[in-house]
Amino acid sequence: MKQRKTNQAGRSMLEMLGVLAIVGILSVGGIFGYNKAVRMYKINKLSEEFTFVMNNLLLNKDIFASQKKKTSNNISLNLSNILKQAQMLPPNWTNDSKYIYDSTHSKISISVFHYPINLDYHNTIFISYYLNNLAKSTRTELCLSFFKNAIIPYQENILRVGIVTINDENKLNNHNYLFGKRMCSKNVTCLQNMTYTDILNACEQCNKNELKECRISFYIDH
Repeated sequence: MKQRKTNQAGRSMLEMLGVLAIVGILSVGGIFGYNKAVRMYKINKLSEEFTFVMNNLLLNKDIFASQKKKTSNNISLNLSNILKQAQMLPPNWTNDSKYIYDSTHSKISISVFHYPINLDYHNTIFISYYLNNLAKSTRTELCLSFFKNAIIPYQENILRVGIVTINDENKLNNHNYLFGKRMCSKNVTCLQNMTYTDILNACEQCNKNELKECRISFYIDH
């Protein structure tokens, strides 16, 4: 009786298709993982750059307040040109007379306030970081990164922070403000008591479809 020979080295078409499918899945997963890693790198870098600006603002707040008294009779003095000329912004950030623009071209407004009516906010610095230029997922991730690196660690200096949104009907909505240690009390929500879920819920306010504008706004003092 003749024995039937089999080709041990051979592979069926079905097996080859299975291998190709696995390679394809791994490739897609690798690309997705790479894109996410690149996005997170850019977000962390933005957060580091903003922290650099925060440190410069806190170190020089009294100088800015003095300039405000000398140069402007208004309630506030925009610091865009002053910060750029003093090299207190990251090299890859730009500005015009009203706004500062980060490396994603998201705009930031920074002013020093002379507000004698309310002594809590007298000679404080007001910052608004606009997120609506970014994709929705990036908005949330950048907001979370800011809270982790540039807000929670500075709660001794931050008076209050909030996610401010404007819808298509130009209706302003100040979502519950979060207060730093100096203004923390039983009647308000304090940064020191915020959980990750609380911060995530606040940051996701920027992802509503009907929004025309979303920004993180806060007052700092030293």
